Amino acid sequence: MALTLVKAEARSGSSHDPVDGSERTWYGTVTFDSSYPTGGEAIAAGDVGMKHIRAMEIVANAGAVGANGRSAQLSADTTKILLYSSATTSKTGVEVPAATDESATSFTVRFKGA
Repeated sequence: MALTLVKAEARSGSSHDPVDGSERTWYGTVTFDSSYPTGGEAIAAGDVGMKHIRAMEIVANAGAVGANGRSAQLSADTTKILLYSSATTSKTGVEVPAATDESATSFTVRFKGA
């Protein structure tokens, strides 16, 4: 399946999509779908207007925990977003089982890259 990405509109006097030198930032909401794949949901840099994603920061959920008590982490090696069923973003946490309906899980995030 796939992630749903919704870019936030820039507010007057600020920008959620700044370019600082060669670094770009994309700010918006990431929502998972109805069948989580083992190993995470793939995200392409082009999906967020970049050539490469360097980092993902969860910016709107306290403690990086979203709906359903899920936490998320970007795997830079595979460019996938992994979901964990505990409040940890450590790779030692418990990954959500395959085929779990995560359509109620979303995070407000900032991707950084080039």
